Amino acid sequence: MTGDSTVANALNFSLVLESLAKATPNFRANLIRMIGLELERIATHTGDLSALANDVAYLIGNSVFGACGRLL
Repeated sequence: MTGDSTVANALNFSLVLESLAKATPNFRANLIRMIGLELERIATHTGDLSALANDVAYLIGNSVFGACGRLL
């Protein structure tokens, strides 16, 4: 398993434990989870764009998208 979906995997684990305990997270917890998932999605997409730019030898795009992905 890779580290690309760390937040998603942690969220799934939490959801399983919450369903077994019959617990419901509050609004703030769901909001934090949603923000984490969106940041992970953006980082994954910018990483993919960096790899695509590298595949076509567009090194400036590779550098820019790679830097954006590392900032997140």
